[in-house]
Amino acid sequence: MKIHSVLSAALLSAMIFLVPSAPQAQGFLKSYACADFPARLSVDVQVLDDTAPVLRVRDAVLNRLSARGIAVSTDAPFRLLIDPDNLPDKPPSAVRDLTRLDKRDQTTLGPQTELGEQLDELRERGSRTRNVTPSDDTVRVEITINAKADGRCIWLGEARYDASGRDRWDVAVDIAPFLVDAIGKALDNTPFELR
Repeated sequence: MKIHSVLSAALLSAMIFLVPSAPQAQGFLKSYACADFPARLSVDVQVLDDTAPVLRVRDAVLNRLSARGIAVSTDAPFRLLIDPDNLPDKPPSAVRDLTRLDKRDQTTLGPQTELGEQLDELRERGSRTRNVTPSDDTVRVEITINAKADGRCIWLGEARYDASGRDRWDVAVDIAPFLVDAIGKALDNTPFELR
């Protein structure tokens, strides 16, 4: 009987070590609704620079917005700003001054630092709960939605993903739809995985 117990314990221990554990998520979504979210969202999609890799990310966002039935129009009351951050080969000369964004629609966005402060607040809020330390190979895409009329924040979010050696711009294109699906939700380091 004693040998049977020992063998059972050894077999159980071996099974625990042989069963593959669930893979760790490589991506995390964090988002925050700054104000009451409109029932029907219509956005003017803009990027901080118009280089080819950034436009690929924008196109992925546009495709997902369309699939979700979110209207996109230059005369929409809300501005959706895409910022793929922490990526290589983002030429500094291509980055546009945020104060120039208002020339297209004749409205003001407010101080340049407002969007950065909102994202810093989002990151701070997340660090008070579950802190996720990004690796050096982390790709981050940020989206903010602001009212064109007064620049007030409606929603902001961030998707982070460990590229693990993959092309970082390809990863940015792949994670952008996850971020679009989070629009309107408040998420705190919600894990996701690319297929």
